[in-house]
This record gives sequence, structure tokens and C-alpha cells, in this order.
Amino acid sequence: MMYNKKTITQICLIDSDPICTFLNQKLIGCIDAGIQVVPVNNPEKAIDYLRGLKTLDHTLVLLDVFMPSMSGFELLDTLCSHRQQLPSIAVLTASIHERDRKKVTDYPFLLSYVEKPLTVEKYHYLLQLAHAA
Repeated sequence: MMYNKKTITQICLIDSDPICTFLNQKLIGCIDAGIQVVPVNNPEKAIDYLRGLKTLDHTLVLLDVFMPSMSGFELLDTLCSHRQQLPSIAVLTASIHERDRKKVTDYPFLLSYVEKPLTVEKYHYLLQLAHAA
């Protein structure tokens, strides 16, 4: 699939559920073998990982909002306070609560709010949004 603007070469899966990150990693690997998938099951480690990247232009983050030590929204607040440049970020969550959907609007840079599970169609949709960002 060809896109017009930037090229995503890496996807960072931030989710406290290792089974979910494993399944998403396998799905993405089957769909798009050229993408490096980095699963991170701890929000604090995810922040450290993203801060350590020299450039975020080619990174798409798929972020869960419900994690035990730090919510996805808290992670977003931390990233915003420490970086001027942010990667392309989409919320991928099991939450169906309207308050979470509304909270996403507090972060206008987010690409989308997508309910789990990740599917081939949802993956292509998010990738297309990230390429156009």
C-alpha cells in the first residue's frame, strides 16, 4: 500500500496486557513484515523508550488507556510535558465508555480512538491516518 507523506517503519504497542501485545504483534507481522513492532507492557518503560528515540517521524504508537500503574491519558500528559515532537498516536482500547471517547478530544493530536481487537481493516485505517499526519 502506498501513502503520500511520511513512512511508518515502527509501531510501538503500549498495553499492560502482554497477551494483547503479543497477538497484535503477530497480526501486524503477518500483515506488514516490513514494520518493526515494539511491544511495551509498562507505561513508564514506554515513556523511556519513546524519549530515547532520535526521531519520532516514522513511529506509530497504539496506546491502551487502561493500565494499572499509569493510564494512557497520564502517559500522554507526561509525553506532552517532556517533548515538543510527538509520534503519531492512536488509542487502541477495550474501553467503550463515553467519558473515554470524550477525554480523547482533550488531545487533538491523537489520530483516532479504536476499540479492540485490532483487525486488518483497523490496522490499515490507522496506518493510513499516520502516513497522512
